[in-house]
Amino acid sequence: MAQLGIGQAVLQRMINDAALAQEAADLGLRVSDAKVTQAIHADPSFNGFDGAFSRQRFNEVMRAAGLTEFGYIQQVRKDIANTQILRTYRQSTMHKKNALRPLNIAS
Repeated sequence: MAQLGIGQAVLQRMINDAALAQEAADLGLRVSDAKVTQAIHADPSFNGFDGAFSRQRFNEVMRAAGLTEFGYIQQVRKDIANTQILRTYRQSTMHKKNALRPLNIAS
């Protein structure tokens, strides 16, 4: 397989994300506010000096990255949904592979 340039890799990532988002919508997958909050609070990028989530640090990172809080929350929500879809797909694929393996039963 030929190596993709950065532009092609970014385009492929965008296509993959769009396909996962469509799959999540088709399945009616919803990510709760509590799950999004938990993910944001667990991100060490937003920790203050005490090692815990800091609203001030969160605001600083958002401002420095040029992001809005709403936009970032929506991105985290989408990322969690995409991860759930991929995890489900991988588990399904593993189960199918295991089901096709012959049983090794000693007689």
